[in-house]
Amino acid sequence: MKNLLTAVCMAALLAPPLAFANPVLETVEILSEEMGQITGRVVSQDGLGIPYASVEIFDDAGELIDGVLTDGDGNFTLSNKVFGSYTLKISVVGQKAIERIVEISQEQQNLGDIILTDDVINLGETTVRGEVSKIRSEIDKRVIEVGKDLVSAGATAGEVLNNIPSLNVDQQSGALSLRGNSNVRVFVDGKPSSIPADQLLKQLPSNSIEKVEIITNPSAKYEPDGNSGIVNIITTKEKRRGYNVTTNLGYTRGAKNKYNGSVNANLNTGNFNLFGNYSANIGESNMSGRMVNKTMGINQYLTLPGENEMHLAKVGFDWFINDKTAMTVYTNQSFGNMDMNNVSYLDYINGGSFRDASDYGYDRNGSDYSMNIKRDFEKEGHSLELDAFYSNFAMDGHTDFEWQTAMQGIEDPTLANQLGYYNQADEKDIKNTRVKLDYTLPFAEKGKIEAGFNYVKDANENSLLTTQHLPVYNEGAYVGNLEAQNTFFDFDRNIAALYLNIGYQWEKLGMQVGVRGEKVTEDILTVLNGSADIDDARSELNRDQTNFYPSVFFTYQATKSDQFSLNYSRRVDRPGVWALSPIRQWQTASMRQEGNPNLKPQFTDSYELGYMKTIGRMGSINASVFYRKVNDEMTQLTYLDEVNPNITIMRRDNVDDNQSYGAEVSWYLKANKWWSLNGGLNVYQSTLKSIFADQGTYEVESTDFTGRLSNDFALNKALKLQLFTMYIGDRKTLQGSRESMFRQDIGLRYSFAQGKGSVSARLSDIFDTFYAKSLMDRPVVQENEFHWESRTFYIGLNYSFGGKVKTRADKQRNQGDHDAGGIGF
Repeated sequence: MKNLLTAVCMAALLAPPLAFANPVLETVEILSEEMGQITGRVVSQDGLGIPYASVEIFDDAGELIDGVLTDGDGNFTLSNKVFGSYTLKISVVGQKAIERIVEISQEQQNLGDIILTDDVINLGETTVRGEVSKIRSEIDKRVIEVGKDLVSAGATAGEVLNNIPSLNVDQQSGALSLRGNSNVRVFVDGKPSSIPADQLLKQLPSNSIEKVEIITNPSAKYEPDGNSGIVNIITTKEKRRGYNVTTNLGYTRGAKNKYNGSVNANLNTGNFNLFGNYSANIGESNMSGRMVNKTMGINQYLTLPGENEMHLAKVGFDWFINDKTAMTVYTNQSFGNMDMNNVSYLDYINGGSFRDASDYGYDRNGSDYSMNIKRDFEKEGHSLELDAFYSNFAMDGHTDFEWQTAMQGIEDPTLANQLGYYNQADEKDIKNTRVKLDYTLPFAEKGKIEAGFNYVKDANENSLLTTQHLPVYNEGAYVGNLEAQNTFFDFDRNIAALYLNIGYQWEKLGMQVGVRGEKVTEDILTVLNGSADIDDARSELNRDQTNFYPSVFFTYQATKSDQFSLNYSRRVDRPGVWALSPIRQWQTASMRQEGNPNLKPQFTDSYELGYMKTIGRMGSINASVFYRKVNDEMTQLTYLDEVNPNITIMRRDNVDDNQSYGAEVSWYLKANKWWSLNGGLNVYQSTLKSIFADQGTYEVESTDFTGRLSNDFALNKALKLQLFTMYIGDRKTLQGSRESMFRQDIGLRYSFAQGKGSVSARLSDIFDTFYAKSLMDRPVVQENEFHWESRTFYIGLNYSFGGKVKTRADKQRNQGDHDAGGIGF
């Protein structure tokens, strides 16, 4: 049965999405002396133009007369129409379709702004988000409306993102990769979070995410960090009229128990909207691993049980000062703690054993403060926007180590001469300040100039105090121990940037060119106590660079349902404090992970050709091919410790200039009223080259494949079913390879109380096949296998309620809503 179900799911995963044919529509030509033209603009609730929305016009008999797609700003024109009454239908993936009667009675008739609402169900005084995630494409990004995916119920942000085409989240470390590249910039509501991205994805609950924006080739307006692109997580912020409250409670059972809950509310009295939310994740976790070092003849076994508690709170307000000016202010506060017991066993093939146990715990606190002010001028699209942001993240950790040996005559000075017990304390204090000013000026009929200034300041202080005495070797012979190696690491980075974009839209061709210039200064200070010479203990590094980042975008609307795009941008990936700090981040008896203060930034030239096919109301298909050339690529490598050759060290380093290219296709299709499916396939080829001082020169070519498919079924009006399949293929690395991974999930939701409430259940990784297995062939030959709590069962309750307070103008509300979402930096 397992093999049969796997085969069926894989066949469905690889089924050609183009099997859903575009229906043939016959255009009816009507000639008359009295003919007029209809124009208008399709906009979202945020007041932004919606590109590539389908606009169709029908006669009294229901026959299609004409149809077009909106341009990049949401505008459309239907020409040469006989005076009379028609039915106008507008639809786009991710928005609720509308249908209205229009009367053509003059030569030029402008319908003005036509607002499409999010795909929601109105239930009197409350609103329910769409049942499943939906994908729509805009000129420079893809937007995934997260909805209420059944397989994501009760999950974390990392699990939600792992279900989205193009994205992968390492379930062990929390690291996010885009198209196989981990150098991706992560934002929350358009701004960096005070919580490091890998930790954030493990803590942010899924029900606090409204949508995810994926920008694979950002323009000069955006910060150039992240050579594979930007992932912007937009959190839920209530903004409906009146008062509204949504609550969630959930329980997850894997190897351990986990509990989650959240409340999301707002009070909208007209020109003022007060909003807030709170969420908590509390529970235990368990991870285990096995590493067989064939070079040294050591079998190492790891168990990592832990307890985690995390609280996230957000409160803020929208103030609609007048019809042209709006302000949004909010703060995020996070606090929590984590305790983990790491037990490591070393079994020597020729006899003897070693047990290393550590008790690791830390407290973490983060604060974000944001203010946005936007001023619209008389001319549509003419605006000035100021965005200011400050964050602080502090973490205090402590670790107690102890071990025991039973060497049975084996001479291993690494273990024989270490103390039987030591402890260490580490502290981190990370501050981030950002100020941005954006100015937008329309020109001619369809032109636009964007210009702005951006200032960023990162300040980081790290320290590690330890009682550990490290062994010292001379030509392989043990000669004694160093004194305790306390480490202090300070890192400051300042960036001042200016950018300019110029864009214009012709009838079918759109173009945007831009350039961003940045002045960057970095100061790195590392101090090692315990050294015989204080000069040797102190290391300073100062960098001062000026770089330019051009971008070019072209779009071509071949037909009303076929659109092509071509773009280029230059990007950079600057190492963060976690990659630079030499302070040990994780260790066992035979291995440890640390940063590299000498790590340099990598620069990438990225090219992309895209195609989007709209299939009427059935959905859309997106395809793209891309090429990336990376200079001084950064990657994680494993080395033998120079002081203690029996220990391997993992850290990031710059290798050679590398390149990759690939293709990707994603789709959202509604087969009929009760079945819809969305998914994606991507394959890319990468060439990796590196010169190791101790291991020689290597060049590796790897072909990676990833596929996802979600099938959503409406069994009846109240009961929904979702099946999800994901496959990640083999991958080669500079020092080994990683085996393929596969999982299948199933979810159910039952709605009650006219949709105000629902009960959800989910079984993840049904066959318990989703785990990591890899092989290292240099600098040692080693087999690795790691398991986490992938197979889990979740059950949760959701309920929404609310009421009216007073009404206000839609235009005023829409202007303010825009300021709370999208990329702020």
